[in-house]
Amino acid sequence: DGNSILNRAYYALPPLNNRQGQNVNAVMGFLNIFLKTVENESPSAVVVAFDKRGKNFRKDLYEAAALDGANWWHRFWNVTWVGLRSTFVYVLITVFIGACRIMTQPMLMTGYMSHTVTLSYYMYNTGYTERLVGESSAVALLMTIFIGGVTLLQRRLFREK
Repeated sequence: DGNSILNRAYYALPPLNNRQGQNVNAVMGFLNIFLKTVENESPSAVVVAFDKRGKNFRKDLYEAAALDGANWWHRFWNVTWVGLRSTFVYVLITVFIGACRIMTQPMLMTGYMSHTVTLSYYMYNTGYTERLVGESSAVALLMTIFIGGVTLLQRRLFREK
C-alpha cells in the first residue's frame, strides 16, 4: 500500500529539503522503508500499489445510499460487500484448499496420535509406505472431487446477481 507508506514516511520524518528547497522527506522515507523491506524479506517480485488520484467512486455510492435512507447494514451489504465479494470468495477457496493440503502439523501438535492423521498424510502414507497406490489414488480423486464441489458451491452461493 504505497499511499500509507508515503503518508507514514512524510509524518514520521522531520522536514527534509533538497537543494531546490523541495520537501523530500516522504520520498526519502518511502525509499528507506521499501529498500529495507526488500533487503529483509528477499522477495522474488515486488508490487507497490497507489490509490488513484481524485474522488473514490464508492464515496458516491455511500452518499447515494445515505440519501436514499439506507441504514448502515444496507450500505454495508449493497455497497461494501459487493466490492469485497470476489476477494472474499478467492480467499475462502484458497484457505480451504490450503487447509486440505496440511499434512503433519496436527500430528506434530498432538505427538503423532493416530486420530490426528490428516487426509493428505493418509494418502502419502498409504501410497508410499504401504505401497497401496490404487487406494491412495482413489482417496486423492475423492479429495479432488470434494474440493471441486466445495469450490463450486462457494462460487454459486457468492455469485454476482
